[in-house]
Amino acid sequence: MTGYNGSSPPAYQGLLEKMGLGAHLQDYCKLHDHMVIKIGGEIAEHPGRRRAFVEDVYILADNGVRVQIVHGGKNAISAAMEEAGVEYDITKGRRDTPFEGLNPTERVTNPPVTRALRDINCRIVEDLDGHGLSVVSFDGVGDGRALYARQPPAYRTNGNFIGYPVGFREGVKKLIDASQVAVISPVSQDMDSLETSISLNVNADDAACAVSKETLARRLLYLSDVEGIKFASRDASGRILSDEAGGMLYEVVRRPTSGEVMNRILDSIASVKDGKAPEIGGGMIPKLECALEALAYGAGVGGVSMVDGRVEHAVLRETLGDGCGSIMLEHIPVDAYLGWLQRVNPEKHEHLTASSL
Repeated sequence: MTGYNGSSPPAYQGLLEKMGLGAHLQDYCKLHDHMVIKIGGEIAEHPGRRRAFVEDVYILADNGVRVQIVHGGKNAISAAMEEAGVEYDITKGRRDTPFEGLNPTERVTNPPVTRALRDINCRIVEDLDGHGLSVVSFDGVGDGRALYARQPPAYRTNGNFIGYPVGFREGVKKLIDASQVAVISPVSQDMDSLETSISLNVNADDAACAVSKETLARRLLYLSDVEGIKFASRDASGRILSDEAGGMLYEVVRRPTSGEVMNRILDSIASVKDGKAPEIGGGMIPKLECALEALAYGAGVGGVSMVDGRVEHAVLRETLGDGCGSIMLEHIPVDAYLGWLQRVNPEKHEHLTASSL
């Protein structure tokens, strides 16, 4: 472990100077000394993007920032489930998962969701180990599950083994606090089936939000293949603009307020019910639900960013530079968030109001 020594490692000094980011590195890292970063499969499964991401994490960690990485694995999971003959659906941006997708059975002895995410976890850890960082891995298998989760009541009867996180398993927080970097699979232990140790599939966006709340992170970043938060474009009269083919036009909004995001999500739900495209583009609504949750519940979270992870060194550009996506800074009262969530996602609202998290 290199450790914080008052300057960037020589190998990265040239990179920081080239990007114009070195001047404020140490001041930023002292102010934002703890962050949670969620990376989607489009970043975690892409060797080049993953390499640049790991370099960014190394520079931040070497300058005193503790980082927890929560990863998804969309394409790898889909491929593994198809190979294993396990069927699934996507509902509201979250993958419905049968029992054998996560838990061993006589037919499927190596559950595809758990296996795919474990493999991605191992690759990220190997890349970080190459930089000499102190890394703890939670690969989603057995005691390698970081989180407890609970199934929504409806899923207990229809065989859908997905859940919402309710907090860390015993001993996890201590391990995370002792490490510069943690790499966390979203596969979680069912809190209502502790004796049988059943696993639940937690959406990685929800898992990252839970980790940020549990650890009192200063910043929460979501890296994906979308430029940022995209609102439907409107003209001066408020009319939504369309392209020549009739498709909705979107524009990236760099610093939307929480209220703007909440209203646009409600508008999107109404648009979809009318058979129209949502007013927020890029499939961002599940992530934005989590961003708003972190800003309502996360006592330490000072900002949530939606970052274009396709841009090289996106984390450094977002945290030290002029930005590489969109950022939400405005905290909202818990009651206001819950009232809004009840209209948007009643299932998640029921979970949060019943949860101790």
